[in-house]
Amino acid sequence: MANGGVSERLDTLATTLIGESLDALADRGELGVVASVVDVADERLTFGTADAPVDEGLEWARDWVSGLAAGTLDREALGEPVAWAICYLGAVEDPASATSRPGYRDALICEFGEKGAAGAWSSYQLVTGIGAGDAFACTDPLPAGEVENLL
Repeated sequence: MANGGVSERLDTLATTLIGESLDALADRGELGVVASVVDVADERLTFGTADAPVDEGLEWARDWVSGLAAGTLDREALGEPVAWAICYLGAVEDPASATSRPGYRDALICEFGEKGAAGAWSSYQLVTGIGAGDAFACTDPLPAGEVENLL
């Protein structure tokens, strides 16, 4: 395990999906919800939805990961998933807000976990300039807390 209990496989999966998601936000200005899983041979399967509201897309993504792990969904050439990550554009309370009425900022949120872990985690990156290409900017990832492990 590396990175405070996160395996190298999970770290690679999550950072790859985060990078792809940030590129989509910079270039197209939209993301939807994107989920990715990897098996023990490092084969990766990724799907996403942009047609549903984020809360529905997030429910779909979590069900997709769980269904792949349970074998109730077609894995195509993928073996049993051992790590997963889900990314979506959301909002977080502005940590720099000095007013009594907190504001919210756009953030790329990533949930990630792996088989056999006691829990799973989430992180966020504040983003600005969505859809603005080279004017797009983001912060380094910040921890957002624990989430349910889908494997």
